[in-house]
Amino acid sequence: MKRVDIFAPNVRHGGGKILLLQLVNSLIEEKLIGTVYASADLQKELSHSSDIIYNSNSIFSKLKSEINLIKNPIKGSTVLFFGNLPPIKKLNAKSILYLHNILLIKKVDYKFALKTKIRLILERIYLWLFIKNVDEVYVQTPVMFEELKKFKKGLNIKIKPFMNLNLIHNKNKHAKEKYDFIYPSYGYPYKNHKLIIKSWIELAQCNHYPSLCLMLDKDLDNSLYLHIEKFKKEFNLNIEVLFNIPNEQIADYYNTSNALIWPSLEESFGMPIIEAVNLGLRILATDQKYITDMIEGAYIFDTNNSTSMKNMVIKLLNDKELNKSIYPKLKLHIPNSNDFIKSM
Repeated sequence: MKRVDIFAPNVRHGGGKILLLQLVNSLIEEKLIGTVYASADLQKELSHSSDIIYNSNSIFSKLKSEINLIKNPIKGSTVLFFGNLPPIKKLNAKSILYLHNILLIKKVDYKFALKTKIRLILERIYLWLFIKNVDEVYVQTPVMFEELKKFKKGLNIKIKPFMNLNLIHNKNKHAKEKYDFIYPSYGYPYKNHKLIIKSWIELAQCNHYPSLCLMLDKDLDNSLYLHIEKFKKEFNLNIEVLFNIPNEQIADYYNTSNALIWPSLEESFGMPIIEAVNLGLRILATDQKYITDMIEGAYIFDTNNSTSMKNMVIKLLNDKELNKSIYPKLKLHIPNSNDFIKSM
């Protein structure tokens, strides 16, 4: 492999941003970095590299960079399309699509804003039309693999997750425990925060007040925050809401937490689940296939059943008091980004 070019001008936040930064750093270490097309929002994080072409967050900027990529292929290079969308035309180079958004290939009906619904519909159509322009498609989990097979036939699909777990520091056993549960996830509709609130109300009605840490986005999640605050005051719920916590600080909150709670209805990967396993937290999770494919040894509740969640919260806390806790183990092999690059 001579070099790897990355096309990801639309990756700006969340798990995609974290993995993209890990990937670029590994390419630099391995001396395989080609040209990286990235969002201008990441200029601060990528300032140590001179191989970055920054794009404004517009479709015209993305299209201009894609035309440049198509017109100037490098013989023997590999181009990794990391932003979930394939090229509009087949390249004269090995091309791989890294697909890490299940909402683009699975038919779902969540209460997204109209703008988001339109964007997802257009991107889904674009993906279906042009996905044949890549040689391989990488996904992160067996669930994504099965959904993609149903979405489009005849694709060369491989399950290729990666994540640098060494960047998540081991849980500090001497740290003072502050939270019974932590849920580090923004408030997208499928993340199912309102189920947690229903369950916490039921717990309060039974005189149980477990502590919970939620991490939301200040700009995107204001209506959810107001919803939480309303019931927090009415039922004296023991919930702390934090905003826009940098990823490098989240481990500090894991270190003061007893368990990860995870009610999300959809995931293409679920990085916090892997982080929690690595740090030795207990996990309370929804009964979804992406969970059971990824880990074993979690406390599982019935999806969309707040009473089932309530009962499992009580069981998990009782098990902790009796020193009978069960701890999760990963079922998937997760290589680091350096090994991922070498396997391409």
